[in-house]
Amino acid sequence: MRIKTILSIIVFIFAFVFSSVFASLFASKSESQLNLGFVGTTSTSCFKNRDNYTADKIALFVQQDIRYGNERDRKLYRINKDFRPPFTDSSFADFAETVSKYADQSGSMEADKLPQDFQIAWLEHMKAWRDYAGILNEMKNSSARKMVSEKQLDELETIHSAEITNTWHKVLRIGRSYGAEVY
Repeated sequence: MRIKTILSIIVFIFAFVFSSVFASLFASKSESQLNLGFVGTTSTSCFKNRDNYTADKIALFVQQDIRYGNERDRKLYRINKDFRPPFTDSSFADFAETVSKYADQSGSMEADKLPQDFQIAWLEHMKAWRDYAGILNEMKNSSARKMVSEKQLDELETIHSAEITNTWHKVLRIGRSYGAEVY
């Protein structure tokens, strides 16, 4: 009876190991099929296109904009440590020039090979920056700035900052939907 028990245990272990190895052959295949289901599909996934090429291109694009933004922020910090009015005439002109330069640099980045919805979001974001730069450039002249109260200037700043932030979050959200690691 003891030999039967030992033999049963050995057969059980052999059957378990064999079935595990056999099942893993099918599990690998179905797992790879599952991953292929995401590539280029929109109906069953929250991702529009998880191919690495598109995700990488978007991530590199956003990283370049972030580098330009960091450069802009360093310059703005040197001009005015809290990024807010009041400004001297020269610091306001420097502030406006720095924002314009950033809008030009980032606005000239080529997004035409990226997905269309990402391009649209990017163009909206750049429009928000160009609008802000346009307002600042109009007020570079101290006489034009004197026609606007500090409170109105602060309100304009708040409105434009909100629009820039909202469009930036949209760019990031769409970039992530393609699998890009953007923050």
